[in-house]
Amino acid sequence: MIKEWDNLKEGDILNGIISRRFSSNQNILLGVIGKTGSGKSWSCLKICELWYKEKFKKPFPVDNCCFSIEQLMERLVNGKLQRGELLIIEEGGVNLGSLDFQNKLQKAFTYVLQSFRSMNIGILINLPYFSMLNKNVRLLMHILLKTIEIKNNKAVLKIHHLQYNQQTGKLYNHRPQIMIDGCYEPVDFITYSPASKELIDSYEERKHKFVKSLAVSVLEAAKNGDKKPLTPLQEKIKELWDGGMTNQTKIARKLGLSQQQISENIQFMGKKGWKLEKNDKIAKEIKD
Repeated sequence: MIKEWDNLKEGDILNGIISRRFSSNQNILLGVIGKTGSGKSWSCLKICELWYKEKFKKPFPVDNCCFSIEQLMERLVNGKLQRGELLIIEEGGVNLGSLDFQNKLQKAFTYVLQSFRSMNIGILINLPYFSMLNKNVRLLMHILLKTIEIKNNKAVLKIHHLQYNQQTGKLYNHRPQIMIDGCYEPVDFITYSPASKELIDSYEERKHKFVKSLAVSVLEAAKNGDKKPLTPLQEKIKELWDGGMTNQTKIARKLGLSQQQISENIQFMGKKGWKLEKNDKIAKEIKD
């Protein structure tokens, strides 16, 4: 059963938890889990939107929605974040099977907890299952929200306060408590309506750009296969070759090297998986 209190506005419960942590000079790491289409992403947006409305009296910046660890770290270290800002790491499950992703995520969270304590930064990460995070990352989390259903156009989320017992090594779930009429009341569920259309549209556009760039990267990686990186000289040779200069003597003259050096480097490039092929069309245009 979802309790409702007349004197509480949407977002007050979680805003209060976030505010108390920041007031205690702490950061907050919050996980949102649930199946696809259960409202994880939009709930994260709404949580941040309501927090920024209360804390900063301004809209939540969509640039704080990160679709990779690299984007997250870029936001953390660029010096533009204010005290009390929130960041979203979107669809954490996309790369969660990667050990490299887990290691980077753990380093990012540790960085926030240690280096950014004085700035009071919060990070929300959404993913299908909490178990998809490795143990070391899970132990760093403070709050866990689980999407239950969409009811009356509102996302219903079960809320847990996470506590790590350093002696036993176990992670415990607790129900947060709030003060109502002088008494503490346990909270099991919170609800959120959709974020504003402006924020959702900006988020979808940013997500589309990321997915498109990711597809291009995957395609390039597939084309390159197991190719090994080239040396700076070999990169120059490839650039000239791709531009239509396929005569080794001319390449040597252009680079101020001997034809033998160019020939040897082309052979080394072949062993690295880079096969130079002639583009007759470009070569003809250069010749003409």
